[in-house]
Amino acid sequence: MSRKFKFIMAILGIIWLILAPSIIMGYLNDDPESGEVTYQLDWAWGDATLTDEGWQVVNDLGYTVTVTQGYLVSYSSTLIECEHSHGMFDWLFGMTAPSVAYAGHGEDGVDPALLDTPHVESLHQPQTVITGTVIVPEPSYCQGHYLVARGSSDTVGLPDDIEMYGTSLYIAGTYQSTDSDDRINFAVETSLANGGITDLMSESGDFIHAEISDETIEITITRQLDSLFDGVDFNTLSDDDIARSALWSLIDNTRLIVTSGKIH
Repeated sequence: MSRKFKFIMAILGIIWLILAPSIIMGYLNDDPESGEVTYQLDWAWGDATLTDEGWQVVNDLGYTVTVTQGYLVSYSSTLIECEHSHGMFDWLFGMTAPSVAYAGHGEDGVDPALLDTPHVESLHQPQTVITGTVIVPEPSYCQGHYLVARGSSDTVGLPDDIEMYGTSLYIAGTYQSTDSDDRINFAVETSLANGGITDLMSESGDFIHAEISDETIEITITRQLDSLFDGVDFNTLSDDDIARSALWSLIDNTRLIVTSGKIH
């Protein structure tokens, strides 16, 4: 064994002695760093345009739809953690017995990332709504879940003009087909619930992971207005089918965007 090789090994040994305590303590520490997550609700207008009455869009079947009144119950939102392992022994023996954590649920099955205070939003005057902040323990999150469901007595922002207790979505306005000059009134509602899991995205549209740090993670749940009535044939569908289709389109076109905080 050459003298040069021995010298290099000695240097590496010294570096290991310096770094080993912090590395070992890092793997022994099973408690991930905690941090804040703030949820807010927002809308992407796309081809929808503001009117004096509310807003208007031409759907993919050519109907001109004007929304003059509407409400939506955003029931809950949460994050889903990335797959990861905890502890030094998981690191040492991961090749033969990996210990993958899917926690996202604290003691007694409680989900610390869950914000379950329902909020009623105006659909005829769409606005950004900050719904709340939670403290989470997981080191990183990759997906989120957003749910629309029926309004209840503890729902925030219940309107005075429409009964949203027991209703998840209400929309009223007019529609006009391409072969008619008549604007026909419609009013639809549903008590159905629908939600979906989606990967977290950056503002530029890339799929990302959100990391817990000293920076608050801000999750903007963005729904698409101009696709709300896609596939709706007002002349043939029942009111129930129109409401259901609108709710399903809303969930299918929902994105969870990380607008602030540490990402990778």
